[in-house]
Amino acid sequence: QGAPGTVVCSGDDPGANCPCGNTPSAGSHSGCRNSTNFGATLRASGTASVANDDLALTSAGLPVNKAGLVLVGPNASGGLPFHAGLLCLAPPVRRLQGANSGAGGSFAHGPGLGAYAATHFAEPWRIAVGTQWIFQSWFRDTSGPCGAANTSNALAVTFVP
Repeated sequence: QGAPGTVVCSGDDPGANCPCGNTPSAGSHSGCRNSTNFGATLRASGTASVANDDLALTSAGLPVNKAGLVLVGPNASGGLPFHAGLLCLAPPVRRLQGANSGAGGSFAHGPGLGAYAATHFAEPWRIAVGTQWIFQSWFRDTSGPCGAANTSNALAVTFVP
């Protein structure tokens, strides 16, 4: 079985319109190109099992030593221009705790996302069996193609027992 989640929005999608002509390479399934000259990716590992609570999200391809976070919501958007990237979530949206991309240009959230949601989000925002959540990274990129910030691709995860 492959990694959990499905990419539901990326800078190389047909019809995607990266706001600064910063479309990534075809087939990359990443966000719009950032100051690294590549698009950021959000990938999942572990499982989508609520009982195991071992899902981990890794944001990679980020500029080094930049602040970022993971946005989460139940609804995908078509990928609206947002800073130098695309916003792939439609309201309402919440965020996981902030992180720093460090010297490697990446950060991770999880495992333990279910426990985190249970202690930090109100009831409708809990990770439960049968729910689908859309995740997307947002990060600072002051040297990027058109300014202050950018985003990764978005990943949909449907949770199972």
